[in-house]
Amino acid sequence: MADIEFDEDVTPDVIFGSGNDNGAFTTDRRNGIEIGLRGKVRFDVPLNVFNSGGDGTYSFDAEYATTGFWWDQPSTSTPLWNFEWTVNTDFDDTSGLVLNDLTYELGLDFDPSLGTNFLQFDLITPSVFVPVFDHSIGDNSTTDAADSIASDATNYSTLLSANNVAQNSWNYEFFNNSPFDIFDPTVVGTYAIYLLAKDANGNVVAKSDIRILVGGALPVGPELACSGFEPPLNEDVSVDKPNRVLPLRIVLTDELGNLQTSDNILSPPVLQFTYTAVVSGTASLTELESAGKGDDGNTFSFGNDKWAFNLKTKGLAACTYEFSAVSGDIEEYVIDPTCTVSVTIN
Repeated sequence: MADIEFDEDVTPDVIFGSGNDNGAFTTDRRNGIEIGLRGKVRFDVPLNVFNSGGDGTYSFDAEYATTGFWWDQPSTSTPLWNFEWTVNTDFDDTSGLVLNDLTYELGLDFDPSLGTNFLQFDLITPSVFVPVFDHSIGDNSTTDAADSIASDATNYSTLLSANNVAQNSWNYEFFNNSPFDIFDPTVVGTYAIYLLAKDANGNVVAKSDIRILVGGALPVGPELACSGFEPPLNEDVSVDKPNRVLPLRIVLTDELGNLQTSDNILSPPVLQFTYTAVVSGTASLTELESAGKGDDGNTFSFGNDKWAFNLKTKGLAACTYEFSAVSGDIEEYVIDPTCTVSVTIN
């Protein structure tokens, strides 16, 4: 399991550039590896202001930068904030790992809603597409005055094989290419960012997640996955006898595949629906439990390793409904991907 801590200093310090304070990182320290992420005010003047919520969230204004660029042309797609990351493969001198002993994955969310649309790539390992990065590289004794930045691909590979620390400060503007060129820093939104490390067998050995809250967006909790409603609601259906109940059953898991039960979740998931004109389902359900076994309200209950809700169909108008399981409290968790099924009442 991840060992997430908030508002942490990282090891050995912040080594990219000068004048950058340590602190406010959301970190995971496991297996001798430390991974940290944070947000920071970058424009129009870089500041050591992180606007941390103390829970892995960082809040910034919904504006684009107008001055302070180090490239040629200003852009209305440049947010006022940067995200900053750090990887230390041997922060406590126990793993003996260097940077090229692991592989990495950075996920940048470009969907301002509570859904996600990730750009994902390895931000350290060289490739034919990116043979060298301009990271600040060092070890547990490196300061911001002594970091190394690769001069070419050969030098970069040498640094990765001799050091255990890599850091950088990046802006979404750097990645605003198709299909992610729809990013608008003036839109109120929530952007998830994660960074993980994997060993030679592909196992995740450390991972940090943060969320950037733009323009007053509400904080949301970690993502839980729902693989789909269980049979018979695992496909779109039609119901010919609308005096029965639909047995909606789901399983929720965290990022490591661990089952999320009523011991883990304080606010149970709830049922949400929309409706449209009648559209035929792909399977017809006629034999269901009686309406007397339906549940009141819209809240799932937990039992037998599943979250369950018995939906009464009696009284539902002839229509096509789309039912989804959503979080009972987005500050505690979100369900992404969620479970959704289309039900037609004939």
